[in-house]
Amino acid sequence: RIFAGYTVCLCLSLGAMFAFMSGGALVFIDTVGLSPSQFGAFFFAMAPAFSMASFLTGSVSRRVGPRRLFGFATLCTLAGTSVLFALSLSGDLTLYIAIPALTVVTFGLGFIMPLCFSGALAPYPHLAGTASSMIGFLQASFSALVGVLVAAVYDGSAAPVMGLMFVLMVSSAVVFVTVLRPVMNRPAASAP
Repeated sequence: RIFAGYTVCLCLSLGAMFAFMSGGALVFIDTVGLSPSQFGAFFFAMAPAFSMASFLTGSVSRRVGPRRLFGFATLCTLAGTSVLFALSLSGDLTLYIAIPALTVVTFGLGFIMPLCFSGALAPYPHLAGTASSMIGFLQASFSALVGVLVAAVYDGSAAPVMGLMFVLMVSSAVVFVTVLRPVMNRPAASAP
């Protein structure tokens, strides 16, 4: 149950990011009017937020606990995707709002990814290689499915892509609250 909870949470969260990676170019080039090179620079600008959060995860988790850190990261991703989805529905999605919102999402994901990996592997140190391979396989498979969903729902506007990101992050939050949060501070379920 612990392994499945962390793995599902990771797949859903990274699926939301993959929805942006596969559909964001369409949205921001076709809808917002960026050139391909501008979109590349825009996408690159978010990488430091992910890297910084990933780097800080171990020390912050030891200080505040994995449950609080995961909750904070989940709130970041929900806040960012909510803003993106709401603005895409209203037609007011601009770079001035999209860049900070996506940076907040990316920052939250930078905490979620290492917490999910360490939490999923913690109960199974004797099977770490197998468990890690299983997580990687499921994550890649789910991301491929998300790419297919993006292609199916994209209609030339930002709302379907941002809506898919929002639904995936809400689903991840539900898994966190119902499956992971109750067990996260137990020794076998906590991040090291």
